[in-house]
Amino acid sequence: FSCDAAGASLDVGSAVYAALDTIAPLMTGGLLAFPKLGRAYFALLGHTLETYPHLLPSAPPALATALLAALEHGCTVTGDEDLAKPSLEGLAALARWAAPDAAGGGAGGATMGPHLGARLVRPLLASLLVGGDGSSLAVPRSRVDAAADALLPLAMGAPSAWGEARTALLGSVADPTARARLEACLASFEAALGEAAAALEGGGGRQGRSGGAVVERAARRKFRGAANAFVEAARGIVRSR
Repeated sequence: FSCDAAGASLDVGSAVYAALDTIAPLMTGGLLAFPKLGRAYFALLGHTLETYPHLLPSAPPALATALLAALEHGCTVTGDEDLAKPSLEGLAALARWAAPDAAGGGAGGATMGPHLGARLVRPLLASLLVGGDGSSLAVPRSRVDAAADALLPLAMGAPSAWGEARTALLGSVADPTARARLEACLASFEAALGEAAAALEGGGGRQGRSGGAVVERAARRKFRGAANAFVEAARGIVRSR
């Protein structure tokens, strides 16, 4: 469906956002409580942001606000990976597009990156380290992998937001010994973050399509491993404070 009846080219991305402009106001908390409807909506949201992130800054303000609020809910919800997975994938794509070195960033990305970071870094980190019903210290590896794919470009695009999240996290632990252990976990994770960011900025997208893709995949894969190690170690410290 690439053409309309007159043969003119159809802007699919704009059509999807126009449809969301109609659908989003109808998605009340009551309706989203229906599992199939909620999962279908978040699947559409995630796919839209993954495929057309560059169109969000030009969306009607009310729609952009509603989509970001839904995205925050989906990325930080616990116990429903069917909502979290597409939301985190959409956030990762949006954050990569908005990152300062993104090939397709442009003017919208320059302002979107810091806004995304300020809004989402702290609650996303809290969902990994604090969220859950308390029955288990484990977070599914797939969830941490998806969150890491989002946290990396978010932190690259909004370093001050990461700094604020770090300070808040350390401030939530009163015991000096536990806080020192958490600080060590954070230092190790931040070293991995810096290494991944340097690899992406120095190689991703700058060695041709093939070479850049290899660098990006390797950097993201290594960072996911570091994120899983960090969550496993830090979650026990934070939740036992």
